[in-house]
Amino acid sequence: MDQIDELDQKIIQLLKEDARIAYTKIAEILQIPDTTVHFRIKKLKDKLKVIKGFTVLLSPESFGYINGGLIKIKVGDHIIKEISIERTLEMGKAFAKNSNFGLLATAEDGTILYGVIFTKNEEELDQFISNLRHEPDIIDVEIVKFTKIIKGSELIGLNLL
Repeated sequence: MDQIDELDQKIIQLLKEDARIAYTKIAEILQIPDTTVHFRIKKLKDKLKVIKGFTVLLSPESFGYINGGLIKIKVGDHIIKEISIERTLEMGKAFAKNSNFGLLATAEDGTILYGVIFTKNEEELDQFISNLRHEPDIIDVEIVKFTKIIKGSELIGLNLL
């Protein structure tokens, strides 16, 4: 199987900085033929599946999403643990459809969901947390509210629209 080499890494870095950069510009910067760039990116996308796609990074603040936090949701209290794990995944998939979540993942024993959530105001965030606490399968909800996002806010914006 093909591996990612140093040239692939340089191409990826340039694409991370500007996904709209022309292949000819990449070729010029790296001093390689533009056909090499084309074939390398095609390999990274189609064969190695390293590049999943190209996107626009949005600012959540531009859409009014100014409050957020890291949320921990504990699902459980089912007699059979596998049921709790299954419910955790089902809830995670349902939450994933909610544009307020920028990241969702299961952790630990499969019955805990971690997420990064953003809302337009603190009341909306508090109401969301309150609603979660009333879900029968959820046994605990913890949130650490963000005071300032230093890096990565544009990644949260991927799910806004």
